[in-house]
Amino acid sequence: MREKARILRGKAGVFSYCVLLAENPNEQLEIVHSAYLFNERLKDHPVTVYGVARTRNGAFELVRRIADRAHRAGLTGNLRGYLESRRQQRCSR
Repeated sequence: MREKARILRGKAGVFSYCVLLAENPNEQLEIVHSAYLFNERLKDHPVTVYGVARTRNGAFELVRRIADRAHRAGLTGNLRGYLESRRQQRCSR
């Protein structure tokens, strides 16, 4: 949680990685270093962050958990669709 707070304050963690919705619609998720979020070009093209981990392996674990939840929801292999449906559910509350 500390890493998320640092990123929200505008400070990239030295060893933190984010799980993002892939920019390419043919792909699902991307794992990037948190410093990527402060790239100038992202000011005009915001990204959706679905998780923050302290290590790259931790980020892979987050993706595995998302994939597991998508599978249980009947959306095996469709992580993008699963996350979008979850976001829509939260917005409609």
